[in-house]
Amino acid sequence: MGVEISSSGLGEILDKINAEALDLSSLAAPALQSGAKLILDKAKQNLQTPTLHHKGDAYFDKNSIESKTLYNSLKLSRPSVKAKIKYINVLTKDPAAHLVEFGHGGKAPAPAHPFLMPAFQSKRSECEEIMAQVLSEAIK
Repeated sequence: MGVEISSSGLGEILDKINAEALDLSSLAAPALQSGAKLILDKAKQNLQTPTLHHKGDAYFDKNSIESKTLYNSLKLSRPSVKAKIKYINVLTKDPAAHLVEFGHGGKAPAPAHPFLMPAFQSKRSECEEIMAQVLSEAIK
């Protein structure tokens, strides 16, 4: 007595499963972009909010709110994969960004005007919710 098991059609089933898995992985980019956009918008809002960094005293020769150089340099990166984890960066190529975020010493010490970290901290849970919502809607 025995049972005969056939593997015919198994390849097709595996191909379908792999195709579905690829489709699901492609849904990560829109979810990441929607979440990162929240953080980007909050960082830009933070840059427009006056702090000690913008008081215009002798330490500063140009108000960064008016110049908008740093504001205009904030962008989202393309979705990337590192160690099988997909991510998007909210970034700026402006070399002054580090000095603005953390402040600096030297001849003209400047107080910090954090804009990226507070944006991430304040929007983190909302970002996670929106990403989950985008993924669940796409899966339906």
